[in-house]
Amino acid sequence: MNYEFTIIIPVYNEEDNLERVEKELKDYLAICSKKAKILFVNDGSQDGSQQLIEDICKRNEAFTFIKFVKNKGLSAAIKAGFDHTDTPLLGYIDSDLQTSPEDFNLLLEHIAQYDLVTGVRSNRKDSFVKNASSLIANGIRRTFTHDGMD
Repeated sequence: MNYEFTIIIPVYNEEDNLERVEKELKDYLAICSKKAKILFVNDGSQDGSQQLIEDICKRNEAFTFIKFVKNKGLSAAIKAGFDHTDTPLLGYIDSDLQTSPEDFNLLLEHIAQYDLVTGVRSNRKDSFVKNASSLIANGIRRTFTHDGMD
């Protein structure tokens, strides 16, 4: 199949969440504005995530996976997903689904005009420490990139 868009899903010990992830992503693929596929990146999970990922991929033609034997961290999982993508468009979403997969359609509307389209989640349910570190990191990014993402 000629896919146009790959959605990368980094996974680490998400055994209890993967069936919900499968349902949400199947529903999204049915309405996605591009022909899309899913790439799970198992980041060395120690629970039953890998078996569930394999089962999900067997049930769904547009779902594939790669796996790390050892945990390498979120950034390494995302990079591995990017490296194993063969579509012109790609995105990623966390496996906790704090962001709706449907938000990709909002971003894809603008892809013809820009080389990079990104979104920032609002109304997050993160801890004070996470919010503070994100605020600092985003401030540093804006200082150096002047990217207009406020």
